[in-house]
Amino acid sequence: MFDYNKRTYIMGILNVTPDSFSDGGKFNSVDEALKHAIKMVEEGADIIDLGGESTRPGHSYVDADEELRRVIPVIKKLKEELDTPISVDTYKAKVADESLKLGVEMINDVWGLTKDKDMASVIAKHNAYVCIMHNQDDTEYDKDIMESIKEFLLESINIAIDLHRDGRDLNTDADMQKENERMTTTYKGEKVAKFFFVVGMKNTNVDEVQELAEDITKFAQSKYPELVLPIVKKQYGKFNQYMAQNHMLIEVGSNGTSSEEAKASAKYIAEILDEYFKQNR
Repeated sequence: MFDYNKRTYIMGILNVTPDSFSDGGKFNSVDEALKHAIKMVEEGADIIDLGGESTRPGHSYVDADEELRRVIPVIKKLKEELDTPISVDTYKAKVADESLKLGVEMINDVWGLTKDKDMASVIAKHNAYVCIMHNQDDTEYDKDIMESIKEFLLESINIAIDLHRDGRDLNTDADMQKENERMTTTYKGEKVAKFFFVVGMKNTNVDEVQELAEDITKFAQSKYPELVLPIVKKQYGKFNQYMAQNHMLIEVGSNGTSSEEAKASAKYIAEILDEYFKQNR
């Protein structure tokens, strides 16, 4: 849906709040919100970003139920009337979950996945896009502002997941068939792709990357022993794994398995990672 290497996307802001500093109270009704969304799309917006709680300095906190009361009717109407992707501006996992169930494509978390411990796993469960923002409780910085932002965002992406399908040299139908048999299994009557971790041994943080891969592989084997394969170590690779302390390069199936088989495996991988990090981090 989004190809960030080719273009910049314009996000149109739609606040259904009484106290946002730019447009608080203007679009609180579903009809007014729809009119404004249509206007922004006509003016070039690629994404409608819907907010149900102001995040301006000094804003009034609202709980998840009130935030949902504000955004859910608007989401439903926007989905009926527009084809434009919708982002929901929230830092609450409950709001994100209910919004994503209605087909919202992106969560815009102004607290960078740090306020609600369940936010990252909710987004992963729905295979949704996420916009990670910087924030803090006050407006005073005790160091250079760019350094503060960098430190905050590095914490937000402390866990990085790079998913691929393994590319193998398959020249004949027999090769494809053999590879498919090697790289698939069946759970609950559904054919799913097997997965494995890759570790680039040239990374400066190779010890941490390898330890994490080994630990999760062992955990995955305890839950779904036929789904996970042994770790593959690439002696001359880096694969950007030095970019995050907890970087995971995961090959899900290969070019000998189908995209449907890889997608079927994703829910098990998400469950494994969610349970692992809740227990160990």
